[in-house]
Amino acid sequence: MSWLYSQGMQIVTRQGQRFEVQLRPAGGVWPVPPPYTVDGFLSTLLPDERRRLLTYLASQSAVPGVDPAMFRTRPTDPQVLRVLSGLLQRHAFACVAPGQGARPRGTGGAVAPGQGERSQPVETTTQSRRVEEVVCELIAAEASCSHKGRKANRAGLLEVVPGRDDDRIKLHADVRGGCGKHPLWEVRSPGNAESKVGVDSSFLAKNWGWKTLHIFEVVPKSYTVHVGCCTGLSRNFEIKAYPIDEWKVTVEVDFKKPPTQWVFDVEVAPWEETSLKLKSEIGQTLKDKKKQLEYALEKVFTPLVGPTDKWEFFKTKLIFSGKYVEHTDHRVFYQYSCQVKLDPLIKGTFTIPFGPTAAIPPWIKRWVTDYIGDFYLYIKFEGELSLAGKWAKKSPDAHEATVEGEGKLGLKVGGNLFLMKRGALNLDVNGGSALVLEAKAPVSKKPEVEFDLKCTGLEIELTIEAAWGMVEYKRKWKPIEGGSLFSQPKVWRPLGA
Repeated sequence: MSWLYSQGMQIVTRQGQRFEVQLRPAGGVWPVPPPYTVDGFLSTLLPDERRRLLTYLASQSAVPGVDPAMFRTRPTDPQVLRVLSGLLQRHAFACVAPGQGARPRGTGGAVAPGQGERSQPVETTTQSRRVEEVVCELIAAEASCSHKGRKANRAGLLEVVPGRDDDRIKLHADVRGGCGKHPLWEVRSPGNAESKVGVDSSFLAKNWGWKTLHIFEVVPKSYTVHVGCCTGLSRNFEIKAYPIDEWKVTVEVDFKKPPTQWVFDVEVAPWEETSLKLKSEIGQTLKDKKKQLEYALEKVFTPLVGPTDKWEFFKTKLIFSGKYVEHTDHRVFYQYSCQVKLDPLIKGTFTIPFGPTAAIPPWIKRWVTDYIGDFYLYIKFEGELSLAGKWAKKSPDAHEATVEGEGKLGLKVGGNLFLMKRGALNLDVNGGSALVLEAKAPVSKKPEVEFDLKCTGLEIELTIEAAWGMVEYKRKWKPIEGGSLFSQPKVWRPLGA
């Protein structure tokens, strides 16, 4: 009996055992060391070790049945397992302990190559001494968190929110039989990997903080777990850990008051230093908004509407609280409540005059209009609009959202023309319209307001009188039909995009 030896290839199991690879052993040789089965022995090798073994076999002309085309792309571990298992079943190679020959089936000892020992007859199947196999099969496995006992779903996913003391993830395997060294658990996280052996094991999912208000787009930290035995199926788990930040935000802004009288408070438990920093950042942002608003009022609105003490807008009150919470199943969701009130969104009465004499000071206009006449047009706004919204999420599948928009902003267009003396020729222009706010709360993962401003249309009445009332002409027309001021409803997110 003879076979070819491989002098340069050794493989290492998960437990650190080394085996030599022998090419083309005799037909009666058991291809893997007892008490393993073929698939059971292959499961003791790490995926990278299995791939290294197959790469070596593919480079040997003495080993048929390996398609080099599969190495044009990186083969998957199931593909590697399937090819190696087929090669072992066909006795294309064998794995033996260093310094020991492979044992042929039905013989009591090893046969070393080149020593010329008389070969012993191979016993018949009924008389052969079968190698006793020790069963070490993974039947089932589970992963659960320690503080609530929640378990991973069938796909192996478990989402957790570690507390300040972290969360110890418990691992358990149901095994049939057992060789005393399995199951083997492999736990990987970014920058770390560890292996543990035993039916029961565990690892820490550590707490962490996001420390920014972009809480709706958090990418959790992931831990991957692989467990396998000598035989049977293996199992994979993914543990996703979410941040422990608990937010409380209160904002009260009135642009008619100085920033020192605004209220804004941010609490982020358990990060006190972060809380103070965020307060400072939000305060500076609000001050910048006030500067921008004051500039717009001074350069644009004040010349048109006069003093701004007769109207106000964007008086805001916002209360928000939220944190990541573990649901009763394997999921984690962001539980929050938010209230926003803009009362008013805009309020007041102001008139915008325009026309040839709109820019003439009143003391000059009094003399001019008595002798020349006047042509005066104006737009008058009067009314109040307010907006209030409430949002809450109490479970992954339940989202509550209500938004109310109230009030109406009236719009009036008027004008007057007279020449020389009132009564000789007089023209009056009157028109009215209104802006109505419509708002609703679309269901989404974060607070949103979908709003629209609709105009009721503008109708103008023109009256012309001449010769002190002896001639009168009236006409009505509607130059602007009612409808939305926007091409499509706008969306506002109180907590940012």
